[in-house]
Amino acid sequence: RSQLDSATMGIPGLTYFIDSHPSLFESHGLHDVPLVIDGYNIIFHLVARLDRTHGGEYIEFANVFNDFLDAFQSCNILPYFIFDGLSPPDDSKFETVKRRTMERINDLPQPNKPLKNKIFLP
Repeated sequence: RSQLDSATMGIPGLTYFIDSHPSLFESHGLHDVPLVIDGYNIIFHLVARLDRTHGGEYIEFANVFNDFLDAFQSCNILPYFIFDGLSPPDDSKFETVKRRTMERINDLPQPNKPLKNKIFLP
């Protein structure tokens, strides 16, 4: 559950539902099964593990991703990564994306008003 948060989830109310019904979620020792994975979401979480100070950590990402795949292989799990695309050709998701972006912007802390004629010494 700690990996889920409302800023990264695309379904409004899902985080609240998960938090409200912890008994629905149990750990399972998966093996010998296919597994469908949200491709963009897993990339986001794997990249978050990297030190991205300088950018271009492609080798490090490849190593993290290979370790991720090795864990599945050790349990004979066949992962299927689904990428839903940036937006449909008819832009039907545009208004939803725009609304969610504005919600995220509005949730950001407001910067302090600039202080005029104030001197701060270190």
